[in-house]
Amino acid sequence: DAFSQAFNKAVARRAKKNAPSKLQDMGPVFLAQAQEKHLNPFISAAISLYESGRGMSSLARTKNNIAGLGGPGRWMSFPTVSDSIASQAQTLRRKVESGKKDLNNLACSGSYCATNTGPCFLYSQRIIQILQCDCAG
Repeated sequence: DAFSQAFNKAVARRAKKNAPSKLQDMGPVFLAQAQEKHLNPFISAAISLYESGRGMSSLARTKNNIAGLGGPGRWMSFPTVSDSIASQAQTLRRKVESGKKDLNNLACSGSYCATNTGPCFLYSQRIIQILQCDCAG
């Protein structure tokens, strides 16, 4: 499908031969979770691309955590990357149900940030940049 092709292209921009990305070929998982939870797959994919350094971060490699779930000192660990994607989708679904429906509100809903300025605004702008440059195809 077109989503998975665009996603794999975005992942490949940083992948290395000797250290493949944890996100490689995960497009169908993002798509399935998004459909199940009534989310936009591009948003969750872009967040994961950013949070995990395109699947190359130590958190992604050692804990299969591709969305930065848990936070510093309490990072969550997952048996598989698919489990991390499912947990991220559930987290996003809860945020949407609580009224955080646009990217700025989603980005600023973490416990580390209380306003729509500063780090949160920059975070949402980076996610938008990934959406425009990488996920658009």
